Amino acid sequence: MIKPPIIIDAQGSLLVFNSITRAMRELSPLEVREGRFPVAYDAEGRLLRIEVRVRERRILGIWREVREEVQIIAYEHIPTHEMALRELLLRFIHPREGVPLDHAHPAEGLLRTVPARA
Repeated sequence: MIKPPIIIDAQGSLLVFNSITRAMRELSPLEVREGRFPVAYDAEGRLLRIEVRVRERRILGIWREVREEVQIIAYEHIPTHEMALRELLLRFIHPREGVPLDHAHPAEGLLRTVPARA
């Protein structure tokens, strides 16, 4: 189960999305195919895979519609990249003094999530 926020290394930038749906909508298939997002994690340090899937459907059995979509899927069931996530976050975010290291929640103290407004 992927837990937001979704944190993506964008080769020199950090992308953070409050939902997986939002992340998939904002990333372009072209950028994904070009390898611009080498690594992604969820809030617990679970490694995620970003890929492009081609969806095809027939309209009235005559016309073919082909569409590319970005998919983000969990690469591992149990999060094992907590330290890699924390190191990525620390490259961009400078926490207050005394922020404890919590291996179970690597983004704790570095990111604060706010519920989305309706």
